[in-house]
Formats: sequence, structure tokens, C-alpha cells
Amino acid sequence: MTQTVLKILDEIKTLNPDERAELLEVINDNFKYELDPEIEKAWAVEAEKRYENFKKNRGISYSIDEVFNSISEDRNK
Repeated sequence: MTQTVLKILDEIKTLNPDERAELLEVINDNFKYELDPEIEKAWAVEAEKRYENFKKNRGISYSIDEVFNSISEDRNK
């Protein structure tokens, strides 16, 4: 990371959670991108399916630690 980015990160650490959330919204709003409606529709269907399975205790769920450990293991292969 550049020194500028590191300096900004240090300043961000001094913000309270509400200020950080507001900053994230502003940064996100500054990214210009077009969402593919077909992809968005497919994700909505998939999310609903996963949620329904979760409510019925079907399927597999993983803790965030398990997910990150798996990613780390894959990167180290």
C-alpha cells in the first residue's frame, strides 16, 4: 500500500462506527458499475433457496472462521 493509503487507514481507525459506515457508503457510491440484471436475478433466487434451506436445517453452514481457514489453506497449496 502507498503511504497515502496507510495514512488514510490510520485516520479511519479514529472514526466511530457510524462515521465508518457513512464513509463506506460514500466510497461505495463513488464506484460506477452496471449490475447485470440476469446475474442479480440469479443471485436473488440462490439467496432465497439458501435461506429456505437454512430455516429448514437442511444443507451445510460454515462459521466465518471455517471459511477463512479454508481460503488460507487453498492459498497455501
